[in-house]
Amino acid sequence: MADYAKDVLVETDWVEEHLDDPSIRIVEVDENPDSRLTVVLAHGFTARLAEWELQREVLRPRARLVLFDQRGHGRSGWTKLTKATIDRTGRDLGEVLDTTTPEGPVVLAGHSMGGMSVMALARQRPELFGTRVVGVFLLATSAGGLVESGLVGRAVKLVRRLGLLSLYLWLLQVTAPRAQARRVAAQLQSDPGIAAALPPQSGRGGDALIEAMPAAVVFPSFS
Repeated sequence: MADYAKDVLVETDWVEEHLDDPSIRIVEVDENPDSRLTVVLAHGFTARLAEWELQREVLRPRARLVLFDQRGHGRSGWTKLTKATIDRTGRDLGEVLDTTTPEGPVVLAGHSMGGMSVMALARQRPELFGTRVVGVFLLATSAGGLVESGLVGRAVKLVRRLGLLSLYLWLLQVTAPRAQARRVAAQLQSDPGIAAALPPQSGRGGDALIEAMPAAVVFPSFS
């Protein structure tokens, strides 16, 4: 079997030089000289690039892989609330694509918020799709309308009318990671089968994701 390069870390100074916003600091590339295809994987909210660990192992012999920590997540930098938007993550994805994969066919894979980033990039740069981007994989994501109805939707509309949206987003930044960590921990305790179903090589992947979650993580605005 070929010996494919693994965990090639793009250093911070390279990222700051090539990306217009250094909030994205961590990009990893798994080279594959036997494949022209590159797969770029965008993780979801409160996660990091390591959430693709199992898929990475399977895909590595088949394609060149690019993974990155979204702004405010994992080992990437903090971001201002004014830049905590899905449109901004779409531009981030486009910049990562431009700098790491200037040519060749690409498949974009996005989970949850990462899928929204893919769709944002499609709105911003439709000329990429069908030419450079030859395939898209969307997992557990949405094209919008997440807070348009129901109790949460009414609350968000009221907050906007009162001019309290910035305060609302700040509170979410503080509370969402802790709430997510408690939810995941409760799921693991209530259903041991979840952990048992993971293959042995995954190790403490779920725990590591929770432990590495920043105290405050970017909450994207869906407006």
